[in-house]
Amino acid sequence: NVLSAESMPLNYDFSTSANKAYGNNMLEMELGVFGFYSGDSNQDEAIDASDAVDLSNDIENSASGSLVTDLDGNGSVDNLDFIIFSNNSINSIYSIHP
Repeated sequence: NVLSAESMPLNYDFSTSANKAYGNNMLEMELGVFGFYSGDSNQDEAIDASDAVDLSNDIENSASGSLVTDLDGNGSVDNLDFIIFSNNSINSIYSIHP
Protein backbone atom coordinates (compact mmCIF):
# COMPACT_ATOMS: atom_id res chain seq x y z
CA ASN A 1 0.00 0.00 0.00
CA VAL A 2 1.22 3.44 -0.91
CA LEU A 3 0.14 6.31 1.30
CA SER A 4 -0.93 9.46 -0.43
CA ALA A 5 -0.18 12.91 0.93
CA GLU A 6 -3.82 13.19 1.95
CA SER A 7 -3.64 10.10 4.17
CA MET A 8 -0.41 11.07 5.96
CA PRO A 9 -0.89 12.48 9.46
CA LEU A 10 -0.15 16.20 9.71
CA ASN A 11 0.61 16.07 13.42
CA TYR A 12 3.01 13.77 15.21
CA ASP A 13 3.58 13.83 18.96
CA PHE A 14 7.30 13.39 19.61
CA SER A 15 6.91 14.16 23.30
CA THR A 16 5.62 10.86 24.70
CA SER A 17 8.67 8.63 24.27
CA ALA A 18 12.35 8.80 23.26
CA ASN A 19 11.66 6.27 20.48
CA LYS A 20 9.36 8.75 18.69
CA ALA A 21 12.48 10.18 16.99
CA TYR A 22 15.10 8.32 14.97
CA GLY A 23 17.76 6.81 17.22
CA ASN A 24 15.85 7.38 20.47
CA ASN A 25 17.82 10.60 20.75
CA MET A 26 15.57 12.69 22.94
CA LEU A 27 15.82 13.63 26.59
CA GLU A 28 13.17 12.96 29.23
CA MET A 29 12.37 16.48 30.44
CA GLU A 30 10.05 15.33 33.19
CA LEU A 31 8.32 12.04 33.88
CA GLY A 32 6.76 10.90 30.59
CA VAL A 33 7.62 14.10 28.64
CA PHE A 34 10.44 14.00 26.08
CA GLY A 35 12.10 16.78 24.12
CA PHE A 36 14.88 17.40 21.63
CA TYR A 37 18.34 18.58 22.56
CA SER A 38 19.19 22.15 21.64
CA GLY A 39 22.42 24.04 21.11
CA ASP A 40 23.46 23.38 17.51
CA SER A 41 23.09 27.01 16.52
CA ASN A 42 25.28 26.74 13.40
CA GLN A 43 23.41 23.62 12.18
CA ASP A 44 26.54 21.49 11.59
CA GLU A 45 24.86 18.51 13.33
CA ALA A 46 26.98 18.68 16.50
CA ILE A 47 26.73 20.70 19.68
CA ASP A 48 30.32 21.79 20.18
CA ALA A 49 32.65 24.77 20.58
CA SER A 50 31.81 26.05 17.11
CA ASP A 51 28.31 26.91 18.38
CA ALA A 52 29.64 28.99 21.27
CA VAL A 53 30.63 32.06 19.21
CA ASP A 54 27.12 33.06 18.09
CA LEU A 55 25.68 32.16 21.49
CA SER A 56 28.27 34.25 23.37
CA ASN A 57 27.74 37.22 21.04
CA ASP A 58 23.97 37.10 21.51
CA ILE A 59 24.34 36.81 25.30
CA GLU A 60 26.67 39.80 25.38
CA ASN A 61 24.25 41.83 23.21
CA SER A 62 21.19 40.75 25.24
CA ALA A 63 19.61 39.47 22.02
CA SER A 64 15.93 38.64 22.04
CA GLY A 65 13.32 37.23 19.72
CA SER A 66 13.01 34.00 17.82
CA LEU A 67 16.71 33.15 17.48
CA VAL A 68 18.58 29.86 17.09
CA THR A 69 20.68 30.88 20.08
CA ASP A 70 17.60 31.09 22.35
CA LEU A 71 18.03 27.48 23.43
CA ASP A 72 15.30 27.45 26.06
CA GLY A 73 12.77 29.23 23.85
CA ASN A 74 11.92 32.00 26.29
CA GLY A 75 12.57 34.85 23.84
CA SER A 76 15.79 36.01 25.49
CA VAL A 77 19.39 34.86 24.92
CA ASP A 78 21.11 34.77 28.29
CA ASN A 79 23.20 32.65 30.64
CA LEU A 80 20.38 30.12 31.00
CA ASP A 81 20.90 29.30 27.32
CA PHE A 82 24.64 28.92 27.92
CA ILE A 83 23.96 26.33 30.63
CA ILE A 84 21.93 24.26 28.15
CA PHE A 85 24.64 24.62 25.50
CA SER A 86 27.39 23.72 27.95
CA ASN A 87 25.65 20.58 29.24
CA ASN A 88 24.87 19.33 25.72
CA SER A 89 28.36 20.15 24.46
CA ILE A 90 30.02 18.30 27.35
CA ASN A 91 27.79 15.28 26.65
CA SER A 92 28.83 15.22 22.95
CA ILE A 93 25.29 15.61 21.58
CA TYR A 94 25.19 15.26 17.81
CA SER A 95 22.69 14.54 15.08
CA ILE A 96 21.93 10.97 14.08
CA HIS A 97 19.87 10.14 11.02
CA PRO A 98 19.48 7.42 8.40
